[in-house]
Amino acid sequence: NENVLFWSVGAEELFGYSKNEVLGKMVDIVPLNYKGEFKVALDKALLGQSINFKTKRYNRRGDVLDVLVVAFPLTVDQKLVGVSFVVHDVQVLRNAVVSVKTERETKRTFGVIRESILLCLTRGRMTINQIANGSGINWKTVEKHLTYLIGRRLVEEVFSSEYIRIFELTKKGKEFVEGIKAKELSKIVKNS
Repeated sequence: NENVLFWSVGAEELFGYSKNEVLGKMVDIVPLNYKGEFKVALDKALLGQSINFKTKRYNRRGDVLDVLVVAFPLTVDQKLVGVSFVVHDVQVLRNAVVSVKTERETKRTFGVIRESILLCLTRGRMTINQIANGSGINWKTVEKHLTYLIGRRLVEEVFSSEYIRIFELTKKGKEFVEGIKAKELSKIVKNS
């Protein structure tokens, strides 16, 4: 019936309506010329399909907001019980993407890359791909730095075949990692 059954803190902040004002009611946040796309999204969700689209919505003051809407069916025991509309402020998403890009654009030093690989290996024996996925470092870069770490006797290759190579920390590597952890802990304590 297009009545609101759940209203999050994020929705309160984005639209300016409190939960008590909207629960069980229909809220008029869809601009008139966007009612058609809302109906299409609702119909698709009622048919069991998910849809996402960029659109506009009103907040309480009447300001027009650029938003990304994700609509999907809500089911309980495979029975449709409602439709969820998750709405994201496009500007907030843009700012988050810029923030992530800025973080990624900061080049990591060899030392930071090697420490990340060593810390990843504290979980146990791993392949190059597992280390790459666990550390967020390109597998080719991981492979090159593993050669260095093996030369420093911090890591050893415990298995090798045509298709897979498995690595683990040496005793010296475990001691080195403990030093890294102690250094990071002292930074946290100092900044507290």
